[in-house]
Amino acid sequence: MRVAAIDIGTNSVLLTVAELSVSGRLKPVYEAQKITRLGQGTDQSKSLSQASMDRTLSVIRVFQGRAKKLGVQKIWAVGTSALRMANNRKVFQEKIQTRTGLKLEIISGKKEAKLGLKGALVDLHLSKSKITLLDLGGGSTEVSLAKRGTPLRGISLDLGAVRLTEKHFRYNVVTQSRLQSLLEDASTSWRKLEKWNLQNSELVGTGGTVTTLAALDLNLTSYQSEKVHGHILTIQRVQKFLHILGEMTLSRRKKYLRLDPKRADIIVAGTAILFSFLQHFKFRQIRVSDKGLRWGVILTKLGLN
Repeated sequence: MRVAAIDIGTNSVLLTVAELSVSGRLKPVYEAQKITRLGQGTDQSKSLSQASMDRTLSVIRVFQGRAKKLGVQKIWAVGTSALRMANNRKVFQEKIQTRTGLKLEIISGKKEAKLGLKGALVDLHLSKSKITLLDLGGGSTEVSLAKRGTPLRGISLDLGAVRLTEKHFRYNVVTQSRLQSLLEDASTSWRKLEKWNLQNSELVGTGGTVTTLAALDLNLTSYQSEKVHGHILTIQRVQKFLHILGEMTLSRRKKYLRLDPKRADIIVAGTAILFSFLQHFKFRQIRVSDKGLRWGVILTKLGLN
């Protein structure tokens, strides 16, 4: 039996097709992602633009077609931060249902954190039973705390690579003062977690910024999920990438991010959020997960642990 999940985020649309074997084992069949920037400008306007909805709907239809060609029997679609915020989200939901027949579920930040945790831990070999998950997205960042895979706490914060780029790096101009302002903004949000007792936990990270930095750290010439998944990024490497990327012009960043050049305009903000979290909670490293929300959706819908 083959199933699929489509994650419609603020920055990207992601597809996972998986196969459930007779023994109950879930294995990946196909994965894809496309940047559509659905949430562009949503933080200010509180609504989705017609252009961003059209771009995103076009990709959803393509992904649906690919899934059907692969013999998928069921597709689940979920929406996150930008759709939670947009006052015209129902218009977009209706467009998707009319054009594709898919029912888009807009999930709460708390549910996103829970599902993201479940998916991110798939096939990860961890050294500690206590886990902190940082799911760094375009519009929001979810932080979860778990012990032996059981969620203890989860929160969704209005910190995302797209959101903070639009707030702090207008016209994509990165300066030291603007970067410092962003870091202070992030640090303020982290204070909400200071009573969580994250010490002695293993930090796991997922989301486009984290996987992109892992691919850079591995010096990959083509994206390889099996190498990115489980890779360890040290705080020193994250800090170095923040310095390198922050010093570059947008055109140079696009060349540097050869695997994902469309992420060039938001990668500095995303890297700054990650570095801020590592520094604030004194984590020396983060283990990268190439899985996340989509896998959590599939596992939950199929009733699997």
